[in-house]
Amino acid sequence: MAENEHGTVRMDMTLTASSYLDAGLGAIPMTGGKRPAVGWGKYMKNRMDRKEAEIRFKSCGGIGIVAGKVSGNLEVLDFDDKGSAFPAWFAKVPQEIRERLVVERTPSGGKHVYIRVEDDLVAGNRKLAMKADGKVLIETRGEGGCVKCAPSAGYVLERKDFFHIPVLSPMDEMLLVNLAKEMDESGGREESAPARDACVADAPVPVSAAGTTPWGDYNARGDIAALLERHGWKRTQKGENEHWERPGKDENSTSATWNGKVFYVFSSNAAPFAPEKGYGKFQVYAMLECGGDTREAARRLRREGYGCTALAPLSAACEPSASACVATGEEDGCAAADSAGIHRDPGPVPAELLVVPGFIGRYMDHILSTAPYPNLPLAFAASITMLSHLTGRRYRDCRDIRTNLYMVALADSGTGKDAPRKANKRLGHAIGIPKTIATKFVSAEGLEDALMRRPASFFEVDEMDTLLQSLQQKDPAMERILGTVLEMYTSSDAPYTPRTKALQARGKGVSELDVARSHDIMYPHLVILGTAIPEFFYKSLTKRMMSNGLVSRCLVIEAYERGDMCNAKIAPIPDDIMETAAWLVENGSFGGVDLAHPEIPPQDPELVTVRETDLVSGAFMKMSAGANARMKAAQEQSEKTLWSRAAEKAMKLALLRAISANPRDPLLTPEDVRWGWRLVDHLTRQTIYRASLFVSNGFFDYDRKQFLRLLAETGGRMSHSTMLRRTGFKAAALREIAETLVESDLISIEYGKNRKTIYKLCARGGAGEK
Repeated sequence: MAENEHGTVRMDMTLTASSYLDAGLGAIPMTGGKRPAVGWGKYMKNRMDRKEAEIRFKSCGGIGIVAGKVSGNLEVLDFDDKGSAFPAWFAKVPQEIRERLVVERTPSGGKHVYIRVEDDLVAGNRKLAMKADGKVLIETRGEGGCVKCAPSAGYVLERKDFFHIPVLSPMDEMLLVNLAKEMDESGGREESAPARDACVADAPVPVSAAGTTPWGDYNARGDIAALLERHGWKRTQKGENEHWERPGKDENSTSATWNGKVFYVFSSNAAPFAPEKGYGKFQVYAMLECGGDTREAARRLRREGYGCTALAPLSAACEPSASACVATGEEDGCAAADSAGIHRDPGPVPAELLVVPGFIGRYMDHILSTAPYPNLPLAFAASITMLSHLTGRRYRDCRDIRTNLYMVALADSGTGKDAPRKANKRLGHAIGIPKTIATKFVSAEGLEDALMRRPASFFEVDEMDTLLQSLQQKDPAMERILGTVLEMYTSSDAPYTPRTKALQARGKGVSELDVARSHDIMYPHLVILGTAIPEFFYKSLTKRMMSNGLVSRCLVIEAYERGDMCNAKIAPIPDDIMETAAWLVENGSFGGVDLAHPEIPPQDPELVTVRETDLVSGAFMKMSAGANARMKAAQEQSEKTLWSRAAEKAMKLALLRAISANPRDPLLTPEDVRWGWRLVDHLTRQTIYRASLFVSNGFFDYDRKQFLRLLAETGGRMSHSTMLRRTGFKAAALREIAETLVESDLISIEYGKNRKTIYKLCARGGAGEK
């Protein structure tokens, strides 16, 4: 035992953590705050062993529990606002469930309620109830989340313990969730995004939100009255709390009540319902239509048109107003930059934005499970570009937007860039299109030649910064490649006429094969996945390059920090991934390409215009307005250029998400548009922030930004001598830079012992704000 800073006795966390692990809980060490003290993505699927726990928990600031499957389908209901909604919610919980609940008090006076869900996937982190002012009342921690817990300082178990967490049926879990939603004071709807202070791991999580799943959609718009009447129930009293009489009874009595959210059954003769128990709308459907089988109920509702069809409003992130900035984490302005031109850091891409239903999600799981260093953003980049390649020249939306993507994945050396690229190559070989995936650009003419033979081509280019650096040197050959790459991106919906054959220009003559190939390329579909080290990539950019259109066409995503090496398995590509990919090859862009005989001009595939729900058009217009507002607010031309293509890239992503969910008959929904915009918005802001640290107007400007970068990387504080050593500047030059930054209110100077000069990043210094 030991004393903490408050003078109270701190329990031996190692012993407690070991006991939690023995109880089937995914225990992880926490900091003094609410964040994990380790990179914990791998612990979402595998619990620590005892030997590792003895090391990890020796000097931690507390214990956390990973929710979801790794902890036996654990879900935690988190009551914020000092637990103000907990008493009313707890009183509504049926007594047989209430007596089994594990309840914990948090340091702020809030409550944690721990449950496990029987034989069912736990949803991701959700906000269930909000106050009128937008503050969270109740939220959940599910798959992809974690909570800090007792015996961490200030956390106290009030009812039961972690060795007796109740296992509830999916219907009982839904009842608790619906009761929590009744506490909502904002009139809002359930969100699938992680709530405030949620711990989000770097691994994919399932999403279960209204409008994105059959059960959520049915809860939002299903007609329970018609369902009950079809099964012989009779409404005996209308109003906010309707009374219903069970089948076989004709006394105008009350067997159950329905308040719009919970169907509460009193009668002991109302089979298949149990007495003194509440049911949500989907639970009622499952009981009456499918004998309580929730999986079959979900499948049946999907066939009836529920799921991914809810016409939910676009989030505030798409509105061109101040609220848009708040929704995306920029409370003081959408494009706010300090006087040094440095923007705020939006942070790593949230894990829930990398969760895509269907093919992409399943393929990501395969990549992550076979990678020695699994990294969610890298798996996402590889998966979505692979689907972009497979869907080329076939799918479009009603605006004629196509699925071609240019993506740059940034990761430090050793982070795990190779595994996702190799996975794409293996899949290409397995489905018979290995020659459509290449690794480098040789020349502009070579790129055109490749697309004439294979109109859908995928280039996985490592060290993308080298290509950009050659452009800085104004290499004519590389500039021709750049021009071709830019033109290919915008020619995906039209014929592309190649240049005069390069072979003839080089004096080699033109063969019959060359003549056969010298045709217009119909709908060229070029997909690029470039990788680079973040610092080298951004250092290779210039103001001109930021404005010429290449970067604006790219989605730039940064990998999470490298975690511990995993026990990666050699596993075959799952059958469902192979089946979908093979179907796309057969019915998509490769169906009209004779890969064995390149002299035969490719046939054009039959174009498919993806269906969309009624409100997609309105969602698109709102998103476009939001992007235009960002573009107008931008001060630099390079930033305006980036925002100018944001809406187009978001629709490409939305289209791919819809196809991923159902390749054979995709349906584009407002939720797809909302997701595409949120992801593009975050990635664009992150690109602008990173570029503001590196891309400069001259040597002095670059040196100032290097100064600020180093301060930010070291926690916002550094001595003069250390800064000299890290930068290699001369003392006089360093002091001159420091003086200009002090005048700009970006740094301050303090003096330590022996008049030692200390540079400190000011609170408004953009590079230091996290």
